Amino acid sequence: MKKVLALIAAIAMIVSLGVVLTACNRNNNDNDNDNDSTTIYYTTDEYTAEGNDNEETTEPVDETTTTVETTTTEAATTEPADPYLPPDNLNQLSQAEQLEYFNRVVNRVHRERPGHTQVQTLRIESLNFTGAVSAVQGIINGIVNRLMPGDPETRVRARGQENQYYWMSNSPNFGSNLRAQDIARITSTRQGNNWRIEVRVREENNPQHFVSHHGRIASIQTREEIIASIVDDAPVTGDPNNANVRYHNGFAWVVVNPQGQIIEAANGFDVNAQIDSARIGVGILSVGTNVTALQTSRWTYSNFGW
Repeated sequence: MKKVLALIAAIAMIVSLGVVLTACNRNNNDNDNDNDSTTIYYTTDEYTAEGNDNEETTEPVDETTTTVETTTTEAATTEPADPYLPPDNLNQLSQAEQLEYFNRVVNRVHRERPGHTQVQTLRIESLNFTGAVSAVQGIINGIVNRLMPGDPETRVRARGQENQYYWMSNSPNFGSNLRAQDIARITSTRQGNNWRIEVRVREENNPQHFVSHHGRIASIQTREEIIASIVDDAPVTGDPNNANVRYHNGFAWVVVNPQGQIIEAANGFDVNAQIDSARIGVGILSVGTNVTALQTSRWTYSNFGW
């Protein structure tokens, strides 16, 4: 009997072992199936409908994210808009935006160096004296007119030729570096298919090169240089420390075609110079006086060859 019971027990153990092994095999297959399921991609709607009991092991693929990434990639390969093309609503932009575009097209000439013709006109309009010297003002004016007639000087630049000193500011780095605080106003007006942009510069005293209102858009002279030019061109001596020069009526305008190229331009300013305790004449014949001078500077640009 014990042998029969032992045999039955052994058979039961074998059957139990088989069941266990079968169950383990099934679990392994289930695990394999779970591993395979991670390669299934759900849309956002499907994933929401079915639910997810094990969010840590099964990550749904968000098609929305994939779409955004694809769109971003496509956008990155799109050609950027030409920054020089004039906006259709240029005259409706803010003053700062119009000035930014103005600087951009002016500096394009500085960088790309199209050929162009510059006409420069520098003239002392008047040179007046106080005291005894005023009695011979007529004679002095005649001398000044002969020395400084203000005749236009034409200067031609070939395409690709260096244009420093021949285009707007004398800076080696830019043609215009105007800032909002440098200007009184800016206006943009349509002229057929072109745009005419005009800037008016704030007046200032004793400006410096490249870092003043006028110095950022034009070729200027400092107080010391202006006094030196008056001394060179007239029998006058004076101390720059006793002088003041006021820049006013500063302006610049450009005409831009539909391709964002300047085809015509001009800039300029007026200067009033005041020299106190100056002397006119030579040696013992010199006479003390105060001097006031009005100088005009104008530049025009045309015949652009891009």
